[in-house]
Amino acid sequence: MNLLFLSEGAYFAYYQGAVKANRAVFESLAARGHQCRVVHLVDQEDSLLQVEEQLQEHGVNNIIRSAHSLQGTVNGVECHFTTSVMLLYRTAGDLMKKGNPDVVLVNMAYHTMVAAGIKLVAGSATKLV
Repeated sequence: MNLLFLSEGAYFAYYQGAVKANRAVFESLAARGHQCRVVHLVDQEDSLLQVEEQLQEHGVNNIIRSAHSLQGTVNGVECHFTTSVMLLYRTAGDLMKKGNPDVVLVNMAYHTMVAAGIKLVAGSATKLV
């Protein structure tokens, strides 16, 4: 199965149950051979620097950094972190075109707007949940 997960917040937050559960599910699925990608919206540039440190703490050395985003693979899960909703749209749209996910999970406060934006950018018939 090919999954794409869009989320707000920290991928490595140890104090948030939902974040921990989502990460555990995706890493378990990746370990079983499923293709899993996540795109996270972080609040600001400082958060992006913290995420980069957390990636390094988890042994991720192949970090790709641009002005407002990071990319790295954590335990088989391709992770993208961005600081703007428009970059989230573009990244998710590119991943949908490239990877043609079976399901896109949207876990964000304004999920309807994000889902509509992704559909518009990607032009895909992928199922959004």
